[in-house]
Amino acid sequence: MINRSNNFYIIISLIVIILIGGVIVIKNIYKKHSNYTHNDISKLFLKNLNSNDAINKVKKIQIDFNAEKLTIVENSDNKWIIVEKGNYPALEQKVKELVFDLADLKIIESKTTKVENFAALQLEDININKQVTRIVLLDANNQEIDSVYIGKREFVASPNAENQAHIFVRKPKEMQAWLVSGKLSESFALKDLVQQPVLSVDLAAVSQVELSKVKQPQKSFIKIARNLTTKELNLLEVPPRYQVKEQYIVDNIVQQFAYLNYEDVLLNSQEAVPVLNGKLVLSQNTNTKEVASSVGENPINFELVYVNKNYYFKLNNSNWLYKISDYACQSLLVNKSDLLAETKKTEVKSNKK
Repeated sequence: MINRSNNFYIIISLIVIILIGGVIVIKNIYKKHSNYTHNDISKLFLKNLNSNDAINKVKKIQIDFNAEKLTIVENSDNKWIIVEKGNYPALEQKVKELVFDLADLKIIESKTTKVENFAALQLEDININKQVTRIVLLDANNQEIDSVYIGKREFVASPNAENQAHIFVRKPKEMQAWLVSGKLSESFALKDLVQQPVLSVDLAAVSQVELSKVKQPQKSFIKIARNLTTKELNLLEVPPRYQVKEQYIVDNIVQQFAYLNYEDVLLNSQEAVPVLNGKLVLSQNTNTKEVASSVGENPINFELVYVNKNYYFKLNNSNWLYKISDYACQSLLVNKSDLLAETKKTEVKSNKK
């Protein structure tokens, strides 16, 4: 007779063997199915940037974004400048972030190779669509290190969605589109690559603002001063029988200096026509932040000038013209008459006996 104890161990051994074999088979099936995707998730898209040494070799960046072309170059002083903007300084931190974010792009999966699908992914060639985003990285010898088209993005439903994005990309010289993950910015415009703002002050420290239009200095003169007791901003030199129409309009003029952002920059030129002269007076011992300039004075004198069909903000000791928002320009160019309203006449009725 066969020992029941032996049968028990034989059965257990067979079950273990079957389970191990099943696990091996399942792993092989899973490996065969997911090998490509798993390997690509850990693979960097721009292979030539797969080391700090390669990143340090980047000395020039060409950006095409929304039909604007920017060339960022590291000059002899190891400062990054934007060639098309009169060598205006780029923010080094932003430049480094751009290069490192490109280097960190990781492949999720391959996508289409059909040219007819590129438009939907915003990956057309730039000679077909000027609005596409293309970034080219070059070394000190002007040799291309790597380049990429940045296309459409997909929503990422994950805890790190605020820091990650799924982006369609393609090498300009290749026909294969890819889906990658990364932290790459959505905008590569000049305003996102430079130090902001052009001027930032603590509104509570503003003691006086003066504005006058060049063509009509006396008629257009606006003077706003802060009352030392109430701390409120008051419009001065109000004509008889007139009063301030709405206080928020007066306050709005001063508020433009709280964070005066800019969208574009030009070198000052003779073509710039002065339109408005202004003066910003700050209270004593004020910690003023002139970020994009070295004003370092009180009062701060400024101008609005007109060039290339646009208004630009100019600090008097600066060689740069800053294209601020249309809203900020209109707030500073407000007519004095728009601030005032005629007071209503009080009718006096006499009692006739």
